[in-house]
Amino acid sequence: MKHITEPDLPEMKPSITLEEGFASIAKTFRYILRYWYVPIAGGILIAAAMAYKAYMTKPVYRANLTFMVNEDESSKIGGGALALLGRFGSVGGKLNLQKILELSKSNIILKTALFQKDTVGNKLDFYANHLLDIYDLHKKDENTVRFKDADFEHFTLDENRTLKEVMDLLTGQNALLQTSFNDKSGIMTLSLYTENQSLTIGLLKTIYQELGDFYITKSIEKEQYTYDIIKQRSDSLYRVMNRKGLSRAASQDKILGAWQATSQVPSENLYRDSRIATELYSETVKNLELADISLKTKMPFMQSIDVPYPPIEPEIQSWKKKALLGMLIGLLLGSIMMIVRNIFGDVIRFK
Repeated sequence: MKHITEPDLPEMKPSITLEEGFASIAKTFRYILRYWYVPIAGGILIAAAMAYKAYMTKPVYRANLTFMVNEDESSKIGGGALALLGRFGSVGGKLNLQKILELSKSNIILKTALFQKDTVGNKLDFYANHLLDIYDLHKKDENTVRFKDADFEHFTLDENRTLKEVMDLLTGQNALLQTSFNDKSGIMTLSLYTENQSLTIGLLKTIYQELGDFYITKSIEKEQYTYDIIKQRSDSLYRVMNRKGLSRAASQDKILGAWQATSQVPSENLYRDSRIATELYSETVKNLELADISLKTKMPFMQSIDVPYPPIEPEIQSWKKKALLGMLIGLLLGSIMMIVRNIFGDVIRFK
């Protein structure tokens, strides 16, 4: 008969009791107190670094501009806008607020806004050049670039590189331009902060203005095109109608006193052409009125609510608060380092 051996059972390690747990915590606490200078030193170093950074940070001026858009919910944005914005208008009868705010940070809006001129620090220049000066972006490149015109299509490689740096300053990782919206009220907010009060207010208003102009233009692009075509047709028919009328009157003047039937033919033809032109013009005017009504009905209305104005209270970082926060962070990190060192020391000794 075969002997059946029992399988080896894993060795059961005794669980840690509550008393042992408190003892381990007390031991760790004593270890931290023994090397108290490590967390203190870490706290002092981090506190000093954060306090110095806060002290050297220039104050910033933050401004908010709130607005809302009113438009016919039954309207749809025309062909060009649909292709560009991807059904930029209503979704399920409600305006897509997020897409409007994303449009405010697009290249087409920011480029146009950045190359408007304003006086900042008693100097009239493009907003792009003001940002270059205030944030010392020139120091990042060996070649100093200043924008002399707004001809984007013919920018040099250095100008395009510098423009990307300015755009990244506004919308990059630490974006100066920020957006938000309230889904219930439909109120949108553009927020901008810079180190200059005049620059903040002026550039923010300009971005809002360019956003409104572009959005409204694209929203009624199809209706505007239809209106322009009918208007051109109407003007052309009006000129034809007047010309035919004058020609008929001149023809009748020539045949005064002449009763021959053949002499009446040109006048009759001109009368017929004038009547046709008049009827066509009348019908075109009706269509023009309908196109005008459709254009005005579908045109959205962008209404500003709160617009920033000086003075703006500067946001200044408190070096005292930063020092206190740095001390707490340093103490915490130093204590964690001591705990880890104590644990690994026990593991090594156990082995």
